[in-house]
Amino acid sequence: MLPSIRKKLLDITKDFLSDIPVKLPKVDDIQLTGSLANYNYTPKSDLDVHILLDFKKIDEDVDLVKAALDGIRFIWNAKHQIKLHGHEVELYFQDTKEPHVSSGLFSLKEGKWVKKPEFSPPIINDEDVIKKFEDVKVHIDKLHELTSKYKNDPGKSKTLFDYGRRVFQKIKTMRKQGLKGVGEFSVGNLVFKLLRNTDYIDRLSKLVNENYDNIYTENFFRPNHVKHRQQHSVVRDPGTRKHARTIPAYLQTDLDLPNSFKSMQRPGSPKFVYISPQDAYKLSKHFGVKDLRRPKGLKKSGVAIGVKPNGRYYLMKTNNNKGSYLK
Repeated sequence: MLPSIRKKLLDITKDFLSDIPVKLPKVDDIQLTGSLANYNYTPKSDLDVHILLDFKKIDEDVDLVKAALDGIRFIWNAKHQIKLHGHEVELYFQDTKEPHVSSGLFSLKEGKWVKKPEFSPPIINDEDVIKKFEDVKVHIDKLHELTSKYKNDPGKSKTLFDYGRRVFQKIKTMRKQGLKGVGEFSVGNLVFKLLRNTDYIDRLSKLVNENYDNIYTENFFRPNHVKHRQQHSVVRDPGTRKHARTIPAYLQTDLDLPNSFKSMQRPGSPKFVYISPQDAYKLSKHFGVKDLRRPKGLKKSGVAIGVKPNGRYYLMKTNNNKGSYLK
């Protein structure tokens, strides 16, 4: 490990931890793992940096802690694309008590190997890898085709959203079983890496998110049914509108707030929607909400935020505080 690279990775981790809006326990270790700490690295391998903490020191509900920390690190990884010698930095939180299956672990904190990898020429069944890769690729290509075809059909979008999540789960299970069995050179893990290196993982993620958005998107103005003057939204740019009273309440909010929150205040909007970890983080920070194990009202917006036991964040309309936070 070059001293300059180790220092940069530690500085990046320190900056990341300093911006987290919750108090964390002492970091037990910061480790480099994955392909770049082993003999199976490629030009597209990431610098996988794991921050080891005792999750129980945050809360007894370890699953809830993991979901919250995953949301925080997901937002950071989505916002930043830091590359060192061509390899992108990816940050992760890991419970100190969680076993790690990687055959190579390097402590950035201590500057030494925790588990030094050993080179052993792998036996790889190339035909099986290509066959399974092509099978998953067909699913993703089909999802792309149907997403474009049914983007204006919320019912079909819901089906495609569920379909995409099942494909994701299939990939995740295949990789997990491969790592537990043969290890990093298993068919399941190699298929995952091939999907990632060909951008199919990223493509699948975008398709799942696109279908989720399509479920709740509505076209309020239909050119075939209204006059020309009615074809445009009431407010194109609320910031330049002369008379603020003509702006609908849900558009008077801070424009940096997520659309998922704004849409909940529209007439006829759903009473309950799942939201992304990024949206949950933005709303929690803006409204000063911390503990989401019980739904928390977002001031007087008539909207509350919460998190399910499985880690999924959501917004729901409330019966209390019917006044608008925006007024």
